[in-house]
Amino acid sequence: MERIVYTSRARTDLASDEVFRIIETSARNNPARDVTGFLIFNQNRFLQLVEGERQALDELLGVLKRDPRHCDLAIHVREPAIKRCFPNWRMRRLGSASEGGAEILHILAERDIGPQCMQLVGEFLTYSEVVSQKRSA
Repeated sequence: MERIVYTSRARTDLASDEVFRIIETSARNNPARDVTGFLIFNQNRFLQLVEGERQALDELLGVLKRDPRHCDLAIHVREPAIKRCFPNWRMRRLGSASEGGAEILHILAERDIGPQCMQLVGEFLTYSEVVSQKRSA
């Protein structure tokens, strides 16, 4: 069992309904792969944590790298996992920093995803909040 955290950037402005289609497709496909996790989309950037067997995650990464909706995919964490932190989340969308970053961090802290993953999520949410404030200024 492994856990991966990656970020990527949307190629174009994605409408909210397109992000929901991504979540729906993931939730439909992930049971066959036995992959679980979450996705955060904010300021045209994605952060996703996925967990599952190595081969399933390698296959998923291949699909993600070919997906034309995003680019600049960067894997920040790939580590062994003793158990799943999200056994019932076939793919859950978590809100953005402006939609409750502190709540997201609280939910994830209860799941014990580890300090490195928590730091990445926190930095992602902080960056997204700063970009949002600059755009509205």
